[in-house]
Amino acid sequence: MKSSFKNLAFVFIFGIMTVYCSTAQKTYTVQSWSDTKKPHIGSQLQKMKYALSLSDEQVTKIQNLVKESHAQAKASPVTDTNMRKMQEKERLKALEVSIVGVLNTEQVKKYEVWKVKQKEELKRKKIEKKDLR
Repeated sequence: MKSSFKNLAFVFIFGIMTVYCSTAQKTYTVQSWSDTKKPHIGSQLQKMKYALSLSDEQVTKIQNLVKESHAQAKASPVTDTNMRKMQEKERLKALEVSIVGVLNTEQVKKYEVWKVKQKEELKRKKIEKKDLR
């Protein structure tokens, strides 16, 4: 009698756990990840946002400028490496001018300092990478 009661209790608990888990799984899968996900902001733009105290509107404008710049780069039919590098430099200069146009005067000063720090960090990382080889 005790053995059958234990078996019955085990089956009952197992059944409850199964129902609970399947319900939890359905609830989880019904929620779409895209509903909770914020728009993607690149890591550099995220750093800029905090370093320059950018508003959400400014971040959106800069994000759109970067997307347009990338689209221009992809649309370029140039295959010559040297020409492509020159176009890339020109495109990045134009992008920088556009970004500065979105910023206020205080942010422009912070941006100039931030750019120098980013270049120094990039050089440091390149040196570290060479040292690892």
